[in-house]
Amino acid sequence: MSSSSTTQELIIREAREEDIDAVSDITRRAWGGVTMAQLREERHGILGGKPWYEHKCAEIQDGFRRNHKSFIVAELAGRVVGYASFSCPTDSGIGVVGNNAVDPDFQGRGIGTRLISRVVEILKDKGFTVLQVSTMLQDKPAQRVYEKIGFKEIGRSIHYTMSIK
Repeated sequence: MSSSSTTQELIIREAREEDIDAVSDITRRAWGGVTMAQLREERHGILGGKPWYEHKCAEIQDGFRRNHKSFIVAELAGRVVGYASFSCPTDSGIGVVGNNAVDPDFQGRGIGTRLISRVVEILKDKGFTVLQVSTMLQDKPAQRVYEKIGFKEIGRSIHYTMSIK
């Protein structure tokens, strides 16, 4: 489950329980501007008494705790610098690329592409022939990664909120 880079050794491996703090830190630092939690906060203020990144981290932590084996991490010199998750719903026959992020200090080095490529391999090995991923319209870096790997856009969705005070 590992692969190496020609410049520095980047290891892509299954996540371990002890990776949760690093995954949470990357989530907090990398998701700014590209998550519904932040957009809701920008429109309505802090919700539930917590800033947006705590909501996003809680979502990631919940998925990680339920099944950390559905997460992989990128490790460079012993440091977790990125992660990706996936799900294998048996009822749809569609493998799903889930939440993923690269530490902002390590973005632009192909780590995201390597992580998503590995998720594609995992899902293919599990027998999936159709894969799906979703991202926010403003998340151009993620869109470039997905398109580079071969994903094609099939639709867009619109999210609404309203205050009912």
